[in-house]
Amino acid sequence: MIPREPLTITGGQLLTGSGAPAAGSIRCEGDRIVATGAERAYLTHFGGHEQLDAIAAQLHRQLDLYDGIVRKALADGLEGEALDAFCDERVRALFAQLLETHGLADDAEARTILETDMSLNAQGVAFAVKKAQHKARVRAEETR
Repeated sequence: MIPREPLTITGGQLLTGSGAPAAGSIRCEGDRIVATGAERAYLTHFGGHEQLDAIAAQLHRQLDLYDGIVRKALADGLEGEALDAFCDERVRALFAQLLETHGLADDAEARTILETDMSLNAQGVAFAVKKAQHKARVRAEETR
């Protein structure tokens, strides 16, 4: 997941990311950046960012929510179009909650800006589920 240019809001910034949310690697990289003590980080394509602790905390919370979507889809055994629809619905609900939390629930421009992120993140979550399902199948075949 690649952090995108934050939306500036009253009292701070709302940062989201786009792409396949590989939770473990993003947490490690984000923590490593914060641990340097840097006051600013320059993210590819999106310029400089300050408030690195706050950004890392937002991304951690979002990754935890994405992990929950993956776990639920795996537990329910979703596949194919049902999986894609489930991930799209859940990711859009997550973004709606983020927008509401930051006072942007009725902001059509914010929704337009985040449309690509919502779509990419839903695809990324579905990919994570498919990858986990594939690994489980391979393990099952190996134990036969």
